[in-house]
Amino acid sequence: MLRLLRELLESKGRLTCGIIEDAAELPCSMTYIDRFGSLRRAYALIGYHPDTFKVYDARRAAIAARTRLGNDLLAAIQSKERSASFDATSGRMTIAPTLTLSILIVRCQRVGPASLRWPIVRHVDPDVGMALLVRMREDNDSFLDFHLLPTARALKPRLTFRKQRQAAIRPYRLTTIEAVADAIERTKDFG
Repeated sequence: MLRLLRELLESKGRLTCGIIEDAAELPCSMTYIDRFGSLRRAYALIGYHPDTFKVYDARRAAIAARTRLGNDLLAAIQSKERSASFDATSGRMTIAPTLTLSILIVRCQRVGPASLRWPIVRHVDPDVGMALLVRMREDNDSFLDFHLLPTARALKPRLTFRKQRQAAIRPYRLTTIEAVADAIERTKDFG
């Protein structure tokens, strides 16, 4: 099975479920999954490591970070005796029925040998009251800082974390989850 998969990779230059399914001489992709546990494992056994898995891994890591942060922030808000709930699927938090908050993880990217950037690639939900943009450290495993912005500000064009724009977003910057919870507590939207 692995020899056939390796030969298919050599002839096509890449592998996908569709390519495997279209190859008459190979077992179907589900057979590879049953035999090796996953296509990723079968690919690894033939030395194939497609970039699509890196993107998938990065997305999974961002969702896990958002869920971890959401649960920690929920606990911090509830410790102040505020009613709150967190939906890990959407990254949306509802605090004391009138305030909604969307959590967006902003991953770090290296640009050249000495520069980092944090592109905001996720859509900011216009229906929430506030957006919490969470910058990740260079390793993308831990939080660097938090920016709690009114959604109207987050939706404005040119929201960026570049040095030349730092002064515009500095008032929204927080460094701990507790500071975020305190800032939420002070917001006028609490109703």
